[in-house]
Amino acid sequence: MTDQKNLGLVDSTLRSRTSREPLVGTTLIERTLAGRVFTMAGGETMQTAPYVNSERGGMVLTGPTALQTAGHLRARHEELTFLIEPTSVFALATAERPLIIDEPADALFAPTVEEVLQAQRDAGASVAVIPAGFVDVADSEALKAILAAANKIDRDDAILPLAVHQKWSTPELISQLIAVATRSRHPVALALGAKAGDPLNLKGGPESYRRFFGEVKGAVPWRADLAGIDAIVYGARAAAIGQIPSLRRLSVPGNKSFSSRPSDRAPHVLMPELMRFARSSEMHMKWFASATPWPCLCAHCGGRAVDSFTGSDEDRFLAHLHNLAVFDEIVATATSMSTAQAAQWWSQRLAEAEAEHVRLAQHTGVMIPLPPTLARWRSLG
Repeated sequence: MTDQKNLGLVDSTLRSRTSREPLVGTTLIERTLAGRVFTMAGGETMQTAPYVNSERGGMVLTGPTALQTAGHLRARHEELTFLIEPTSVFALATAERPLIIDEPADALFAPTVEEVLQAQRDAGASVAVIPAGFVDVADSEALKAILAAANKIDRDDAILPLAVHQKWSTPELISQLIAVATRSRHPVALALGAKAGDPLNLKGGPESYRRFFGEVKGAVPWRADLAGIDAIVYGARAAAIGQIPSLRRLSVPGNKSFSSRPSDRAPHVLMPELMRFARSSEMHMKWFASATPWPCLCAHCGGRAVDSFTGSDEDRFLAHLHNLAVFDEIVATATSMSTAQAAQWWSQRLAEAEAEHVRLAQHTGVMIPLPPTLARWRSLG
């Protein structure tokens, strides 16, 4: 396996002494987000928190009990930067109901938007996340209604999630999405929803996604995978990357989540050489069935074979820590450079990933194609 240093994980020759301009800010929300990679977590929030880099990392708490978890998290980790994802992203927004608030069963009155945001802050969240609903395909009226409602919120500590159907990232719709996002008084967090698979697997998707973060100042990729890194390179203020596959994308409301092998609990491991995730069981059964598996030299693996993670709770958690460490290294490099230098570095990393896929095929005798989105980034340079 190629030495990680040679792959440019911390390539000092490309580092700039001055951070990119978009990473500085004057408002609370700008300073809080600047240059951070947030780990989106659910049930393993408390276990993961001690390993999050407090200087350039953070967490996004997800799920119906996130607000309750937040209080425990803040009590144990005073220095940790974290946000709470509202469950509204799983409910369809309409022009009449753009912001969606869960009404407590024992409440006499539904809370106001202001009360919802303040409840997040009171629970310990570093900034608040506006409870906007999911925007379906080409529902311009719902999208505009979300913007109008959010712009009425007079706070400097709120971020607006734009959870939209993946088709908003196509050339036909991306200009309108950008036009709306640039009029937001709050930083926006873009999450793409799909029925299955990578939400960028549409014609023009990777290009449009990159364009969005280049044109919408201070935007953040939300529920992202490696697309979050591409976004940071091309202008995003921060990124929120899922700890597990279901948190690295958003399901379209009403659509059940899909897994090709629901009984297989083996974790997805981030391979920095290949710039992709791969399920450890698939690597074991297919990639390295007749070849020596690659070792991982990250701080948590200590030379462990990349295909050796099982579906046990312990192994799954260790794989999460591996992924966290790799992302931390990558983001540390990307955010230390000027925008031009970062683009050059990222293009180099993608070229190396393509070459590593060829080398892996030679080592294993198994042809492993580039993921479509990675291949498209590679062609864009």
